[in-house]
Amino acid sequence: LDAALREDFGFKHILFIFSGRRGVHCWVCDEEARKLPNDQRTAVAEYLTLISGAAQSEKRVVLAQKGCDEIHPSASRAARLCSEVFEGSGGLLEQQDFFNAKLSKCQ
Repeated sequence: LDAALREDFGFKHILFIFSGRRGVHCWVCDEEARKLPNDQRTAVAEYLTLISGAAQSEKRVVLAQKGCDEIHPSASRAARLCSEVFEGSGGLLEQQDFFNAKLSKCQ
């Protein structure tokens, strides 16, 4: 989310707040963002939305943009960033030895 807001929209002043029961909120504090009309705020939110569906309906992950077969740029970027952090030599999975059965307390 941070990368998309910075790279795709050019926002610079971003603050993530954990509110407790309602989860994490992202505040974009750039003057341009604060002055966006509601329809443009909605467009930014829709661009970043990967899960659709209301609380009372079935939810689904949407990896492609509307009218396009290509994976959404935010999803591609997120997959790349996660791969860099978690996989490969020196990644978190290797460092934490997460899948080591001898260390598992679930046995």
